[in-house]
Amino acid sequence: MFVCFILGSSLIVAHNENLSRYTSNKGPWRLIYLQSFQDKKSALIREKKLKKYSKDQIERLMQSQLNEIHKFRTEG
Repeated sequence: MFVCFILGSSLIVAHNENLSRYTSNKGPWRLIYLQSFQDKKSALIREKKLKKYSKDQIERLMQSQLNEIHKFRTEG
């Protein structure tokens, strides 16, 4: 199973630790969307489409049934 999301989890760590010059002053970053795919190609195609979404489209997507992030969130 491959996973596609706004930013990869390893990228979030790199962004939050200022390892990227471009994103070093744009954080903190957090995972807001998660979607599973059967193969890497499908995940990469979806990721490319998501990068073109507007802020409004992303906000609606976060609330949609496609978002699997709730499977990994814990009540605390």
